[in-house]
Amino acid sequence: MKTIFLPLLIVFTLNSFAQTIGKISITIDDLPFRTKYPLSAEKQMKLNIQLLEALKKHRATAIGFVNESRLYTNNRIDSSRVKIIEKWLAYGMDIGNHTKNHIDYNTHSINNYGKDILDGQIITNQLLKKYNRKVKYFRHPFLHRGNSKEKIDSLASFLKINNLIEAPVTIDNSDWIFAQAYDSLILIKGTETMKKIGQEYLSYMEKKLKYFQKQCDTIFKRKISQVLILHVNSINADYLDQLLTLYEHNGYSFISLDEALKDKIYQTEDKFYQGAGITWIHRWAISQKVSTAVFAGEPLTPTYIMKLAGVENE
Repeated sequence: MKTIFLPLLIVFTLNSFAQTIGKISITIDDLPFRTKYPLSAEKQMKLNIQLLEALKKHRATAIGFVNESRLYTNNRIDSSRVKIIEKWLAYGMDIGNHTKNHIDYNTHSINNYGKDILDGQIITNQLLKKYNRKVKYFRHPFLHRGNSKEKIDSLASFLKINNLIEAPVTIDNSDWIFAQAYDSLILIKGTETMKKIGQEYLSYMEKKLKYFQKQCDTIFKRKISQVLILHVNSINADYLDQLLTLYEHNGYSFISLDEALKDKIYQTEDKFYQGAGITWIHRWAISQKVSTAVFAGEPLTPTYIMKLAGVENE
């Protein structure tokens, strides 16, 4: 019996090991939701539960970044929207700070921006208190860390003083453009085109994954713990399950942001002092003066989807 099954066990183990090539943390911005059209309270909750169920199915502990202004309706706290954030916590997910009003640091002073950060974690900290936790992570709107060394250093100091940690992004994408195109068809019930966009989205996201995977192999000569950015929107609600399956088929397992940031790559010096919101992989590469030729070939959003979304440039 041993001589029959032991080789099979070895082959199975080696195959399983070979298929696991990387780890990735799932981060989702713009809680409680961002869609192109109004949603009822019931549909807002349904959209988030779709996301949460997909994460649960794949045993992915994600973090959702909240814009607290979205928790208000007519300048009053909307209890139905607060319940969405409570649902994230009930599913075992984390929540973080994405500023109150999703403002752009490139066009605001550190004083205004800092106030918006602190105003953006009042309700979330109250919710986290039930779990004996506080907001730990901050995600920059538009991935803008500042458009000068002085502003970047000022923000870093502010975050440190307020016990907040930057949440980086290594796998960036334009899921929001696909979402706008997808949403534009919901009201007119363009079901077939929506399915086409959904499949196009999965293909695009797989190309993005392989592109950034190759970037790391080329620039850093190793696999790194990746951080993926997504947004709370209709296309991700409908396709997150398939997207996570796609990642698994490409050899990735899911880890928390805490775990991802243990990778020493996140200690790499960042000397990119321009205003563009680019992936940290490219920030580090530019800081290390890697040839820009290595950035060639990044997958782009198809033109017809850009047109449906009403967007001219990514």
